[in-house]
Amino acid sequence: LDDGAANASKRQTIKKRQKRVMIFSLRHNSRQSPSKIVQFAIAILLLSQILQHPIYVSASAVDANDDNRDCSAKVEGEDQPKNLSEFASTVRTTVGESWSSILKSYVDVVRSGFPYKDKAGDVYVGTIDEGTIKLEEMVEASKQKEREEKEKAGGEKELLAWELVATDEICKELKKSRHDLYRAFLVWSTTDSMKDDQCEANDSVSKDSKGNGGKNGHSDKINVSKAHRRLEMYTLWMREYAYSYLFDNSRPFSPQHFPDALEAFKLQFAVDSCKRLVWYFDVEQSDLDLIRSSLPPNETLLLFMYLSHQMLFNIEAQDNGLIFVEDMGHIGFGTFMQMLPFNIGLTIDKFMIGVLPIKAKAVVFVHRPMWFDVAYGMLSMFLTKQMKSRVVLVNAVESKEEDDVSKMKNESLLGALGEIVGKDNVPRGFAGLEGDGNGEFDLLKVKGNTLPW
Repeated sequence: LDDGAANASKRQTIKKRQKRVMIFSLRHNSRQSPSKIVQFAIAILLLSQILQHPIYVSASAVDANDDNRDCSAKVEGEDQPKNLSEFASTVRTTVGESWSSILKSYVDVVRSGFPYKDKAGDVYVGTIDEGTIKLEEMVEASKQKEREEKEKAGGEKELLAWELVATDEICKELKKSRHDLYRAFLVWSTTDSMKDDQCEANDSVSKDSKGNGGKNGHSDKINVSKAHRRLEMYTLWMREYAYSYLFDNSRPFSPQHFPDALEAFKLQFAVDSCKRLVWYFDVEQSDLDLIRSSLPPNETLLLFMYLSHQMLFNIEAQDNGLIFVEDMGHIGFGTFMQMLPFNIGLTIDKFMIGVLPIKAKAVVFVHRPMWFDVAYGMLSMFLTKQMKSRVVLVNAVESKEEDDVSKMKNESLLGALGEIVGKDNVPRGFAGLEGDGNGEFDLLKVKGNTLPW
């Protein structure tokens, strides 16, 4: 009898323990979704594969037959990491940061651009004029709150973020007003990816092909509170990075203060068939020697600050969105990492992704080096499905039956870009292609005169 009672007690204790384990398991699974577990497992698998297998760079990716193109940005054998260890070593040598630190920084930047959600209690209006009035009231309230907090904290007096002093200087340079600034943020608050409109890139594209990324769809109501939250991110960024220039020169945001940067970076713009602003950046035709060796970082920051405001005030970009197209020119990894000081590049990315009130509809890369595809493969695990759908990796089509391989590859690239923006909107010479764009539209015109290029 004693043995039977003891066994029954043991069985009861075991059942209680099993129940506690089951409850703990259910609680644990409710906190961590299976998708996160799968993502983590895939990340570990990818990293282990990269550690074990070298990254080979295909020689066919380099167009060696075209003597007219600048080779300064093309693949250099010693510049290509062959595995994760060499990636980390190159990053440490060129940037002075660990690979994990770089990856974390960019993941944080990407997450800063996640869509701002509507919130309970948000203020909505029906027109831009009504929104401008209401947003002005919110700005004044924020300015008063900031002033009171500064006075309460004591210490030295400084310019308030909500004073928007640096912005007023830029508006003066670009002949814009505070109302133009507010309009950009108000229009941004109405964009709704679920209502994006599809548009055909041009008449020559097949009926089944739609302009990649579409163009902005808009809600019927304007969320002024949401616009104010984004505007707050803008004011904080401007206070941290733009205010210091106010005390250095008169008209600090005039192109006269960054002429070398204007020369060094090969930037072009167009408005495509979908009425979206298209920004072209040709790495291969940029002056990489100047950028890497002697271009002052503050000039680069001023250029992109000026450029981003030009885009911010562009009506096509506000209403329909932005397409970014980059020709990477098979640039080597070390060269790429040295193009900009890490903190400057990160600062610019923060503004473009998490602050600028412009919706990117597609980000297109051509002539990519092998290391880029590997690095993007790792970063993409942290992107939302919608963000990944915006990234377009364009590859040239090759055929052994074609006599002129170089010509066929260029035509296939031009055709792919034409399906996105229309061939008429690809600048002639961009990425070495014979585009039909005439370059009449220049976002960076200064007082009626085009810039040096």
